[in-house]
Amino acid sequence: MRHDEYFLQRTDILRAMVDAATFRFPDMNYRSPPALAYQVWFGGGQVALYSASKCQLDHTHGLNELVFASLQSLQLDKLFSCLSTCGLPILGITAYQLTDELTGRRVPLFMAWQDAEYWWGAKQAHDRWNMVSHGAEVASQTRLADLADRIACAVDECQTHLQNLCKAYAVQLGAQDAETWELPSRCFSDSHSQAVYPAIHSFFWQLAVLRDLLAEFAAEHIFGHDGIATYKGLLDKLKRDSTPDPDLTAKLRAAGDAGGWISVFTSYRNLFTHAASLRSVQGVHHTYQDTRTLYARSVPQLYYPLPRDPELLVRQRSSGSAARTPTIPIEPTEPNRSHEPDALEYLATTFDRFVQLAIALSLRSPVEPQMPTLTDGDIIEFKEI
Repeated sequence: MRHDEYFLQRTDILRAMVDAATFRFPDMNYRSPPALAYQVWFGGGQVALYSASKCQLDHTHGLNELVFASLQSLQLDKLFSCLSTCGLPILGITAYQLTDELTGRRVPLFMAWQDAEYWWGAKQAHDRWNMVSHGAEVASQTRLADLADRIACAVDECQTHLQNLCKAYAVQLGAQDAETWELPSRCFSDSHSQAVYPAIHSFFWQLAVLRDLLAEFAAEHIFGHDGIATYKGLLDKLKRDSTPDPDLTAKLRAAGDAGGWISVFTSYRNLFTHAASLRSVQGVHHTYQDTRTLYARSVPQLYYPLPRDPELLVRQRSSGSAARTPTIPIEPTEPNRSHEPDALEYLATTFDRFVQLAIALSLRSPVEPQMPTLTDGDIIEFKEI
């Protein structure tokens, strides 16, 4: 089976799954939203721009005008399957649907990319929880309506944080001299890191908000525990009491136990929020640049390594044992991606996992999700003063 045929077949299967779900999505065209152009954000700061009128995909090193690879005669229906096999992780896509968006007068649509069951999983999670909120309003369940609305908002804001971090990486990579792009590895410092570090920290913070909101929904509307508003509170409760849903309990506990994906994420978030910033942990204000293969050639990418054992660092800094003498400089050492993941790719992967959890929990809503609709009674007539 050819690659394009596989993706078309997978699209048919996913749409059949959507139709068989408990409710329909507001927009079935998630696979290829119409646009005049697409800006594709890859890991490490790499960027590509697709022109629908030219059927052309141009790759650049970050946000600059130097095109190093161009694919001609690439039809829109082949674009996303082509991107999936290019050799770089796709993190998000900006769709320019109106001329004013191309000129900057309007904000274009950004969607996080999930290379899993759904390509636009975050958008679907946002829309599902909006429908849960509206269904709860219709059923006069105001607490659930408010919580579901906050979850939808948190998913949407996580997408914005992902976009900001992708852009910060791309700006810094695009600002480097062309002579340095061929270097296999280097460490450097410049003023662009002032935008990258806050973008990393804020993304961790927003993901923690989404984590706790999902835990609050699961606690009250699945497990029947009132007054729990954090994932830690839910986890403690699940460890003490019997549960009506052992399968979901096992998954949530495994994710929160030592080494589980939510546990590791929480340790990073606690480290950067309560103990030390990423720059302080590194000991020096810098980033790394290494290379990755794209179209059988080496291309540069940025790398902000996360520390290997965040939980240990939290304990050390809480006890004061990690304090260092200002007169002793810290020399940067070559990091290892297998043990020290890149911040952008780690956060994007963690967001994917929270999106899948959000979609799964939305199907457990105690009320029927409903599509918000406007009637004549919803239209307010404004009169001139």
